[in-house]
Amino acid sequence: RRLFSVSRDGDGRLWDTDSGEQLARFEGPRRSIDQALLTRDGARAITIVTGGTGPGGRTPCIVKVWDTRSAQLKHSFGEQLDLGRVLAVSPDGDRVLTTPMAAASGPSDVETVGLLFDLTAASPSSEGRSELVPIATLRGHTASLSAAAFSADGALLVTGSDDHSLRIWDGKTGQALRQLEGHRDSIRSVAFSPDGRRLLSGGADRSARLF
Repeated sequence: RRLFSVSRDGDGRLWDTDSGEQLARFEGPRRSIDQALLTRDGARAITIVTGGTGPGGRTPCIVKVWDTRSAQLKHSFGEQLDLGRVLAVSPDGDRVLTTPMAAASGPSDVETVGLLFDLTAASPSSEGRSELVPIATLRGHTASLSAAAFSADGALLVTGSDDHSLRIWDGKTGQALRQLEGHRDSIRSVAFSPDGRRLLSGGADRSARLF
């Protein structure tokens, strides 16, 4: 019944799909928003500027959590560089997986770990900014993380890497569960089936693989 959209103007907008009426506007950072989602209960909206390293240097990711009823900002994370680059957000909007960004000095500085944060664990300041501490550090890949996704219930988390492998983790604790092999080049995309029993991955080797 509702639709959440974001754009390059940095704003998010909530719409009534029956009437086309704009229900709320969320004023984000003055940067293009890359991802957005509504939590399953519809109570929160999340906007994401993914961050990364480009011709202009390193830019921080910015994750903002909004109350959809009041259109007020509840949490804002990542204005500093230490949050890294966002790879995935859980369906209920309470956890986010990031990976530290490479320093400008070269590929040898690319981080191979994932950082799992609980977005509900921090208390917002008067300006909405919050500090986060990782609840888990995901280690095991031997090259940079390139893709990630949560299962529909948030119980599982998969990461894909430039080391050609996939790893499955407990989506709540970050505990390592298993490793999947088969691709011959970097992983580019991953997705769980609705029941979480199957996993589809796409790679730079021009293949898609169902596990």
